[in-house]
Parts: sequence; structure tokens; C-alpha cells
Amino acid sequence: MTKQASRMTSLTSRPRMLASALVLWLLGVASIASAAGDVAGLSRDSLDAYIEGEPKVSAARLAFEQALIDTGAGQLILGEASDVAGTFRFERVPEGTWTLLAWRETPHAKRPPAQKRSEAQRYRNRPQVFGHTTVVFWWMSVTVKAGEEALVRLHDRNEWFTGIREDRRVPDELQPAIPRTQ
Repeated sequence: MTKQASRMTSLTSRPRMLASALVLWLLGVASIASAAGDVAGLSRDSLDAYIEGEPKVSAARLAFEQALIDTGAGQLILGEASDVAGTFRFERVPEGTWTLLAWRETPHAKRPPAQKRSEAQRYRNRPQVFGHTTVVFWWMSVTVKAGEEALVRLHDRNEWFTGIREDRRVPDELQPAIPRTQ
């Protein structure tokens, strides 16, 4: 079974292959689908809900995977990463309807805003945002039939959910400040 991940840059451009996507085949995902689906829908309600969306989807995925492992059904989790050309392949997938869950993470680092010395002392244990990671998820049902290959394309027209994971932490007091460049 061969799949290719691609990202289309516009309606008229050729698809560009999407590298570094992580892909899972999951069987029997009704419970995670409802939990994750609720998060994706509610994430549009407020900025806080949007920021909380990605961690909730990832937590639901991890909890579902752990539940399968705990019940002895860990073999129903098939995972792969796309190569530099955006291609991934699963061998010997049992026949049936599977759920493909793929995600791609793009980190964005940033320097926290400068603080006055008095503020730095007063708020030294206050977490600061050092950047964020944009996580794009694809969620789709794929029917696998014996002896046939199924082709799946991951691109910007079939994304299921895009979330943000903030890199929020307390600055390390022992690490010297990075000088600002002009």
C-alpha cells in the first residue's frame, strides 16, 4: 500500500511533496474520533480553546494508543514517517476500514519580550512564551481491500485541524541572556 503526502500551494500549482509527516493507521477509533472531533470543533470558539486544541487532540491520541496497548491490541497501531519525498508505505495492512491520522509539526522560535531588571526580579517564576509549534492534522477513513493499493494524499485542501502548541516555560536564571542584534 503506497501513500504520498503533498501540500498544494494554490489551486493552479502542482502539488509539492510534504516531508516529515508522522502517520498512524488506527483500527476501531470511534472513541478517539468523538473526543478529538469535539476539540477540533470547539477550538474555533475562542483563542484559549484554539491554544488548548492541539494538546487535547494529542492527549486523546496517546490515551487511545495506551488503551489499545493495555488491552493487548497494540498490533492495531501501525505507524510510519514520510521520507524527504513525502512518501510513506505500510506493508501487510489487514483488510477493513482504518483511520489514517497524520500530523506535521513546524516549530517557530521567538525571543520573549525584554523585561526591565525590576520586572525580571519580580516575575522571575512567571512562564514566558519562547515560541510555538504549528501542528497540522489529517484525519480520514481509508478502506483497505485485499490485493489492492490505496493512495492517500495529504495536502492543504484536506487538513482536518491545525493547532498551536506554545513553548511556555520559566526562563533559566543561570543561562546568560542572549545579546540582541541590531
